[in-house]
This record gives sequence, structure tokens and C-alpha cells, in this order.
Amino acid sequence: MWFPPSGDVEIGLLERNGVLEVEVVQARGLTIKPGSKGPPATYIKVYLLENGSCVAKKKTKSVRKSLDPLYSQVLVFSHSPQGKVVQVRPIVFPQGAHCVPSGGSLCSLRGLIVLPQ
Repeated sequence: MWFPPSGDVEIGLLERNGVLEVEVVQARGLTIKPGSKGPPATYIKVYLLENGSCVAKKKTKSVRKSLDPLYSQVLVFSHSPQGKVVQVRPIVFPQGAHCVPSGGSLCSLRGLIVLPQ
């Protein structure tokens, strides 16, 4: 059964030498399916899309027993971000249940401005 997405995911984007780095910092306020038993395990899936098709995907390590998980992970995509869209999707595993996608967000990289380090 699907339920409405909620919560926030903090990310950072960096292009370095034609490679896209997505830093997944943390998530806050994630929700679990009503009636779930116990605290969940969560991870974040990041998709790199071009013209609506997935060209690459990565995921963070799982964090157990938290609806406000701290990830502090950098996911490296060997693709230029120009003309791409990043989709970020939190995945919540309530105890005793299967994977439950918790919504998702899209971020267009067409206007990405790369600042000098």
C-alpha cells in the first residue's frame, strides 16, 4: 500500500573534472507506513536522468532505527551533470516489512553553476 511522501533530504552537488558528486548529508522527518512495528532502516537512492531515462543510479548505506538518519556520504557519478536531472528518493524499511519508497524529488542540473573551490 502506497502512502504520501514526507520528510526532507539534504544533499549537495559538485561537478569536478566532468564528474558529478552528490553528497547525501541527512534526512529529516521521514515517515513509516501506518501500523508498522518498530523503528525502520532507511537509505537514499539517487538517480541521474537524461531525457526522462535513468543513465546511472547509486544508493547510500542503510541507517537503522531512525526517521532522521545521518548519512554523510558522497556518491560519485562518472557523468557530466550538464542537461541531467537528479532524482532523490528515500527508501524506508519498517521492521517486518518490504521496501517502501517514500516519494522523491527531482532537481534539474541545466542551470548548474560550478563555483571554484
